[in-house]
Amino acid sequence: MIIPILTTRQREILEFLYVGATRKEIASSLNLSPETVKMHTKNILDKFDATSVRDGFKFISQYITYYGRAGLGYQTFLKNIYHRYEIGPDLTTCKVRRLSEGYVVHGPLKEHVYSIGGTNDILSNVKINNEVPRNLETSGAFINYKMASTPPLRDGEEFTRDLSFDARSINEQKLHQSSIIIGTPVAKVTLEVVFPRGIPNYINGSVIKGVNQSNLKGEKNVTIVENETSYIVEILFPDSEQQYSIDWKFDTNY
Repeated sequence: MIIPILTTRQREILEFLYVGATRKEIASSLNLSPETVKMHTKNILDKFDATSVRDGFKFISQYITYYGRAGLGYQTFLKNIYHRYEIGPDLTTCKVRRLSEGYVVHGPLKEHVYSIGGTNDILSNVKINNEVPRNLETSGAFINYKMASTPPLRDGEEFTRDLSFDARSINEQKLHQSSIIIGTPVAKVTLEVVFPRGIPNYINGSVIKGVNQSNLKGEKNVTIVENETSYIVEILFPDSEQQYSIDWKFDTNY
């Protein structure tokens, strides 16, 4: 689903439509005429490419979950995330780049936040859009890097966030996984691991949902491409709040 941009009034009315309120009930609650509510409802459904609330309920429900008043509090939609993990010759260091392109759904967006977590790697040279982020905080196993958006971005405005950093495995152990946890809803995620001397004999793409881990091969929304040195996984409309990863093992002859 590509998230539409709604006006403040359309967001208010959508909340009522989602819980099954009638046109008269919405009009009374918002001090509008029923005809005005009818007009807004039609415009809302057009943006969801639906002919009725029932027809568009799946996508309306997703919108409310992500961006509604009692939802998860997301402000943006990402059209694309490209995550590149280039392993060094010693197999214990790598260069990481995560390029995100998207737009604001519910502004104003006052700062960009990038979270890195679920790893024991030692990070250095962290930059966002080629600048060193000034604000840093830890939250559990995550490190959050923040940069102010000046001026704040409004609804519909597009942005690019380019995160890069160097990583070294703890205790000089060989690297064995590249992963990303999906937060903000996204249309496409591309994970690429680049190896210095060809792809290892064992390599696998997977998704972790709660305590369950499943293989990405054969999934209808997933494409896997291998060439001489790169293993690439492309996922269309990945599930939010899930971890997607590429795992591998270096044998003794690598």
